[in-house]
Amino acid sequence: MTKKSRFSTAKSIGFGILYFFVFALVQGGFVYLAGRAPVKAVTVPVLALVACFLLIGAYRTGIRRVENRNVTELAARGALSPLLLGVLLGVAMFVLVETIILLSGHAQVSGFGSWANMLAMLGFAFAAAVGEEILFRGILFRLLEEAFGLAAALLVSSVIFGVLHAFNPAASWQGIVAISLEAGLLLGLAYALTRSLWLPIGIHLGWNFTQGGVFGNTVSGTEASGLVVVDMSASQVWTGGEFGPEASAPAVLVCLAVSGVFAAKLAQRHRENTR
Repeated sequence: MTKKSRFSTAKSIGFGILYFFVFALVQGGFVYLAGRAPVKAVTVPVLALVACFLLIGAYRTGIRRVENRNVTELAARGALSPLLLGVLLGVAMFVLVETIILLSGHAQVSGFGSWANMLAMLGFAFAAAVGEEILFRGILFRLLEEAFGLAAALLVSSVIFGVLHAFNPAASWQGIVAISLEAGLLLGLAYALTRSLWLPIGIHLGWNFTQGGVFGNTVSGTEASGLVVVDMSASQVWTGGEFGPEASAPAVLVCLAVSGVFAAKLAQRHRENTR
């Protein structure tokens, strides 16, 4: 590595550290204001849009200045298609997980919540998806891949993403491992396959929104209220216990299956490019 490339890498790492504090400040402010806002069905989604605008703007500005390039991974043109595809995939995946848990007899629908709760959860899910995907896939995964290759980037970023969930309420080793295997691998592969953050943002948004906003399940240890009330057993294997369905076996299996499809597509592309 030349002196110039080492300097460029150091600048990118420095920006990543700075962006972490920007992320923490914006997300902290969003959560604080959202918790005290009136008419949450309206104000929380609006606050989420503001938070997302700030986070995307900070990333684009920083990358242009630090790396002196166009921010193709968050390009506005052509963003809608992969974003919607990701949302639909995330929704479908979690609906499948919830269906498996319900059919296993470890959960049952006991009533209905409200549209207001669902819309408020949409705001929380959107802000989390944008901020976390920029931080973990746009910065951490990308820099690791540039330095050490795809396999190392997937492994290290997945482990870090899972371990950081140890600070969530009701965190457990089962939850940490599950998050690493599910979101870490799946979202890293989604970025590697498309070289765009919009697909992983969409998957993240669709999954979290359906989990908390539609079914009212606990999301990574944080209780949520949604459109439907689902009572779950305390089974660690089938429901993830207090951490929520993300720590369940059905969630791990569904996410690993989709990750396998993404990995196969990446491998096929690699074979075609090396012919």
